[in-house]
Amino acid sequence: MNSERVIVVAVEDQNTAPIVAAEAARIAAERDTRIVVLLHVRERHPVISAIFSAVGYTYVPPVMESEEDGMQLLDLAERALRAACAALGQPLPVIRRVLAEGDVTNAIELVVAEHQAEGIVLGARRSHAFGGRFHHDVRARVAAHLRAPLHLAAQPPERRVGQMTA
Repeated sequence: MNSERVIVVAVEDQNTAPIVAAEAARIAAERDTRIVVLLHVRERHPVISAIFSAVGYTYVPPVMESEEDGMQLLDLAERALRAACAALGQPLPVIRRVLAEGDVTNAIELVVAEHQAEGIVLGARRSHAFGGRFHHDVRARVAAHLRAPLHLAAQPPERRVGQMTA
């Protein structure tokens, strides 16, 4: 068993990265975490592939974000984690970065096992126009397969165009 305290922080996109990183910093401070593994999984985009197929393309290679975009997202998450730790007055844990490809749930499970993580931080996905058909509930699937505590970083409420802010 790993003697160092490790948490895995699954970063989905630019909108959720700062929120997930702030929650990870809070949990790391609470649990005296020594290592934070920032994980981003490059998924295939079946909707885009289906659109290309529908308009007549006979072969559509898998459509997914570039490796460079994935690394930029991890850069953003790392900057947000560093800022959140500084704001909390907490020492910065060792930060490891993993850019994976494929099924999100499987990737999280593999990284948790590889690093013997004691916890996982996920962002709460906003509702999607296609619902669960193309965007499965990662939290439910991870929770069903892993025993590590799962922390969900809450999203701020969505603002509608023209809505006043406090």
